[in-house]
Amino acid sequence: NQKKAAELLGLTYHQLRALLKKHQI
Repeated sequence: NQKKAAELLGLTYHQLRALLKKHQI
């Protein structure tokens, strides 16, 4: 299911952004 994959990618993307913001890179 491509939609599910896209949603998973979105979640990962937000998690990555949160981590970057947390570490202020």
